[in-house]
Amino acid sequence: MADRILGQDTEIRIIMNGGVEESLTDVMSFSTTDKLEIKEQGYLGETTNRHSQVYSGTSGDISFHLEKGAAFKFKQNLIDRARRKVGYFKVNVLSTFIFPGGDTFRILFPDIQVGSPKVEDSKREDFVAMSFSWACDSPKSLD
Repeated sequence: MADRILGQDTEIRIIMNGGVEESLTDVMSFSTTDKLEIKEQGYLGETTNRHSQVYSGTSGDISFHLEKGAAFKFKQNLIDRARRKVGYFKVNVLSTFIFPGGDTFRILFPDIQVGSPKVEDSKREDFVAMSFSWACDSPKSLD
């Protein structure tokens, strides 16, 4: 048995106002990038530059097939939130990794900010999909 984890051993949940968005569960891909920036500065009289690091949050992308029309309501809610037409609500993403040995690891991406939701209906034989990029200030390990 391989000790590596497969995509089938992960769960991605989008949570809006404390409840799981059931219409957004057919996740095809999910990626995250921790934005670490290397700072470099050289000084007179020194032979090597000094280096330091700055953390600038986490960003990612998510893509899922549309299972219910509620996904369009979710998209409209995001647009209305950005336009300040509705009261502010939080959207969180919970990612759970279930390892073959029984270990689980959960990461919460709190209060994500969503950029440019895209609906793609490209071919007659393909399922309709929605995707968006996102960013958050600081993910939290729950385990």
